[in-house]
Amino acid sequence: MFSRPMPSVASEVRDYIAGHPSLSDGLKMGIVNYSALARKISKELGIRQREAVLAACRRYPVEKLRGYSEDAVRRMIQKSRIQTRTRVATITVVEGVDVLQRLGDVVEELLDENRVCRLIQVSQGTVIILDDDSVSRVTKKLRSEQIIGVTRGLVEIDVISPETIEKTPGLLAFLSGALASRGINIVEEMSALGDVVEELLDENRVCRLIQVSQGTVIILDDDSVSRVTKKLRSEQIIGVTRGLVEIDVISPETIEKTPGLLAFLSGALASRGINIVEEMSAYTDTIFLLERRDMTRAMEVLAQNLP
Repeated sequence: MFSRPMPSVASEVRDYIAGHPSLSDGLKMGIVNYSALARKISKELGIRQREAVLAACRRYPVEKLRGYSEDAVRRMIQKSRIQTRTRVATITVVEGVDVLQRLGDVVEELLDENRVCRLIQVSQGTVIILDDDSVSRVTKKLRSEQIIGVTRGLVEIDVISPETIEKTPGLLAFLSGALASRGINIVEEMSALGDVVEELLDENRVCRLIQVSQGTVIILDDDSVSRVTKKLRSEQIIGVTRGLVEIDVISPETIEKTPGLLAFLSGALASRGINIVEEMSAYTDTIFLLERRDMTRAMEVLAQNLP
């Protein structure tokens, strides 16, 4: 019987740094004290060979870190504008066809009235983002056991950027990191197609609606695209992106009171040059949409940071 070989000090150091995006950023900027870093790694990993750890830190292949350009992100922010909305609430409901059927009419009414109403499917049900004043209109359509929770008195901040944001890795990591560094917790982060959307939800297919400043983003299976687009006129469609992959990080409910998780995960992905096409954070789920070519690297990055 063969015993599993012990990892080398160098590989343990590489894995540690790769799992801490803030260290990768510091190394790229040349502002890390290698001796202090070696002491920290030695203590946390229980490695006694301090000199070997220091040598591994100095040999870390900084030049291979793809990362993201902070200058590019700052230029993007300078071209962006901010909108805010107060008196926003969330309702988290359990999954089930009955719940969606009960919500159908009231959601359509709210959208017809041009009120805030966003639906985000998560692993345990659906999160509805809406105006405080609309909460009772939704909850009275549901049975008490179908409601997981209601949160009122939120504020919404909408950062509206140029379309090139979809090709600029790091913006989400930069903004969420700036908020997390001040201890600000992001509670949630993120339709005229009622019939087809209801059909897709009834069939338990992926279908998420997110209102944005210029319209609505619909996230769905590749196979469902034609069912939606044929309901629309060509001038109503801004664009279609296919072949994406979705990664859902499901956390304990305490995530809603834990600032920094989104910044940590998005920073880990951005530090490897992985662009997040869309991102949603609702209830216990943090959902990333990525280009297919980035999936393997993204899973490797998240595996290094998650148990």
